[in-house]
Amino acid sequence: MPPSTRNPEIALPAGSGTHRAEGSAPLSHLFSQGLISAQSLVAGPSAVRERFVRTVAALNHGRSLAADFKPTKVVYAILLPKGK
Repeated sequence: MPPSTRNPEIALPAGSGTHRAEGSAPLSHLFSQGLISAQSLVAGPSAVRERFVRTVAALNHGRSLAADFKPTKVVYAILLPKGK
């Protein structure tokens, strides 16, 4: 991904990625992050996808992705204060 974007924090099975917002993080920023990350993985250079695949593999959570991984959806996690 370009240096100014963040990889999704978690790569989920079924070709999705997750971005999360905590506290008062603006939702518009969260949605932009997800869009830019997905666009980078889908339409960016193969080196972007290869780096992402290596990053996921290095997490050592038993997940692996194909070298040509392209997300098919983005999942957003919005954390609310306890009890809401």
